[in-house]
Amino acid sequence: LGLECARRSPAGTPAHEAAARLARAVEQIALDPSVPILDDDRSGLFEEVVDDRSADHDPVGAKSLATSWAAMLEARAAEAKTPAARAVFDAHRMLAYVALGDPARALPMLTASEKDFPEDYNAPARIARVDLELRRYDDAVLAAGRALAKGYGPRKLKLYLLLADIEKAKGDTAGLSRTVDEALLFARGLPEGERPATVMKELEARRGAATP
Repeated sequence: LGLECARRSPAGTPAHEAAARLARAVEQIALDPSVPILDDDRSGLFEEVVDDRSADHDPVGAKSLATSWAAMLEARAAEAKTPAARAVFDAHRMLAYVALGDPARALPMLTASEKDFPEDYNAPARIARVDLELRRYDDAVLAAGRALAKGYGPRKLKLYLLLADIEKAKGDTAGLSRTVDEALLFARGLPEGERPATVMKELEARRGAATP
């Protein structure tokens, strides 16, 4: 959290100047298996420092950390005794593979998770994200559709946003417009407290993108 705050501080401030020092400290903790922290917390540390290296225009350093990040997660997933325990690492591994520039590496595990948990929207949503990264837009639309069919409540709004992003990248203005309209209709049917303001704002922004 300190590193994130330092990175967001205005350039030239003491807080901003501390970012590099904090980043190296966070890297040291992330890379040290003797530090007793939960795997998802360690993964979060890796995510922060990979982002930090990328922001500093250090692709070699970012890739090196992402390689260690992916290796740690793969080792933990290999130790899992059940499909559910393995799937816990799916989101983290997907982020690591994207950071490595190899998002397709996530597809086998996500396909397995979709098969193991056919009623869960998470695996097809993540497949859609990977296909979007790979610019396989038709496949991404299909995966997002499978996720939407299983989504519910405020979470479903995020799935609509994902589909809208895919349709925008695909250049499907008509599809984007339909998706946003459907999302807003669904949102209005939710209790007011279940309509996150940030998500509603993003949906309105997608509507603007769909307007000729």
